[in-house]
Amino acid sequence: MSRSFAVVCEARADEQTGCGLADRVFLAKVGWLELEMLTHCRQWRGFSADDPHLLWRNVASLARARKIRAHGHFQGEPGAPDSHVARLALLLLHGSADPVDAVVLLRDDDGQAARRTGLQQARRTSGIGVPIVIGLAHPKRECWVLAGFEPRNRREQDCVDELQKELGFDPRQDADRLNAAQSGHKRNAKHVLDQLTESSWERQAECWQEADLGLLKGRGANTGLADYLGEVEERLVPLLGGQPGVS
Repeated sequence: MSRSFAVVCEARADEQTGCGLADRVFLAKVGWLELEMLTHCRQWRGFSADDPHLLWRNVASLARARKIRAHGHFQGEPGAPDSHVARLALLLLHGSADPVDAVVLLRDDDGQAARRTGLQQARRTSGIGVPIVIGLAHPKRECWVLAGFEPRNRREQDCVDELQKELGFDPRQDADRLNAAQSGHKRNAKHVLDQLTESSWERQAECWQEADLGLLKGRGANTGLADYLGEVEERLVPLLGGQPGVS
């Protein structure tokens, strides 16, 4: 039976990165699962089964159209950033005509650590009865991609060396020291990734599609990547018949 996993994200790139990483975990942790079987075992979708994803910017309008409201505190606490829109998204998906088996909330924190608290508040009080995974990239999705970048030629190695000299640290190992500043800033995460990959989407995709999961977890300890991979393993792998921690 195919599982229906709804993903809430900011853009198509976030969906491709987050879902691609989750698929890597599935293949590593579900012993019988093969790559060619993935599409038959899980479906990534949005509000409806025909949508590729649910964008954060569309949540409020979709909720208004369905008279869904999300006010009030969270177990007596005021809502932190993103708590109310996340609650709305979960209520929307819970009421979808196409039932979901789990929800993945993908977000950049843009340097606002309190966004994790907000997403956790929404999850803790949702009551929708399905697993909810939080994937919060600090400070940007690009930092997750950087964790998997390994030079493939002299140009790429030279670029890593030059960036390390310019920044004073290795942007693959310490991507949490990058930021979400204006485009072109030397510590802007997107700017750094574009330099390494020459703005090639295919080269960027190779970083999360091919890098060793252990490497990604190690380098992603401070960017939210290790936390996300752990949540996928703990909350989604069992839905596919696997056991967390068992290959």
